[in-house]
Amino acid sequence: MMYPKPKKSEKKKPKPIRKKSNKVAVRDKKMNEVKRQVRLERTEFGCEGTGVTNEKLEVSHTLSIRRREDLACDPNNMLLVTRDVHLKIESWDIVGLKCEDKIREYVLEHDEEYYKEMEHKQKRAYIIIEKLHRYTTNGLTFNHYKDCKAGLILIVDLENLSVLNLDGEVQKLSHKIST
Repeated sequence: MMYPKPKKSEKKKPKPIRKKSNKVAVRDKKMNEVKRQVRLERTEFGCEGTGVTNEKLEVSHTLSIRRREDLACDPNNMLLVTRDVHLKIESWDIVGLKCEDKIREYVLEHDEEYYKEMEHKQKRAYIIIEKLHRYTTNGLTFNHYKDCKAGLILIVDLENLSVLNLDGEVQKLSHKIST
């Protein structure tokens, strides 16, 4: 028995392998060399955010490559930090870090619009936390979840099925949410 040959449109085409452009490859090579140099120069001082010396350190860009590609190879745009501090920097949760002033000055100098945007988000978060404090002193207990990438804060009281929304108001949930 002969089976019909599949039509050309039915054949699966292999996905093309995405290669880096020459420009990106050159930038990455230079950036990796600068990162190596940053590690050599700053390792003895430990994490620039906490001072910790006994954890694995990684190089973090103060202003991300996606945001400011032209600063990707600037050693002043790089910090040697632990993974936890790296995540804090990405989410602009920098209050209390040893490098807080350095980050603020660099971002303000090189991307004022981003600086203002992040400061606005941080002020809004403080207002919410202040309101949360008022609710917790009245006997409500909340669990705090933070989505670093989106910059959103979700505060949930699982016992009473309540949510503190971004306007600082407590809302009752109609059904239990899964965690």
